[in-house]
Amino acid sequence: PERFTGLFLIGLDMTVLNVALPSLRSELQPGMAGLQWVADGYTLTLACAVLATGTWSDRHGRRRAFLIGMGVCGGASVVGALAHTMGQVIAARFAMGLGAALLMPSTLSIITVVFTDAVSQRRAIAVWALMAGAGGLAGPPLGGLLVEHSSWRAGFWINVPIAVCASFLSCVRGPT
Repeated sequence: PERFTGLFLIGLDMTVLNVALPSLRSELQPGMAGLQWVADGYTLTLACAVLATGTWSDRHGRRRAFLIGMGVCGGASVVGALAHTMGQVIAARFAMGLGAALLMPSTLSIITVVFTDAVSQRRAIAVWALMAGAGGLAGPPLGGLLVEHSSWRAGFWINVPIAVCASFLSCVRGPT
């Protein structure tokens, strides 16, 4: 379950801040390029680093990669939530993308270890894809609620309890 939660977090982070861009713009006064980096820096970093982090995960352990990825995502989210400049927000988004790159391969590769028969693997991969999609779909409405009732910073804070809970569950469950 914690691996699927990690994947939900990846999908959520791709979209949750998109609706917060107008309020972020009014508070931090970035140019259009700054807003573009906030929106796309996460996904760009994830896409560029996922193959390398997948190899690292295979060599050093899936659980280790998962826990480090969750730590990086959670820590970078705190940095983003406390940011006072656009550069800090952008740096947090890049770091979150790197954390997500550590999470993604470990969430998928673990399926082949946990689910040994082909039917169970197909079901698990379907749930894996569903969780990524659900996170991406949940991002805009959740981001809208967070901005409406709090601020753009809540789009970062939402990640912290998810990262803590998923990390705790991964530690409790033991090595995989």
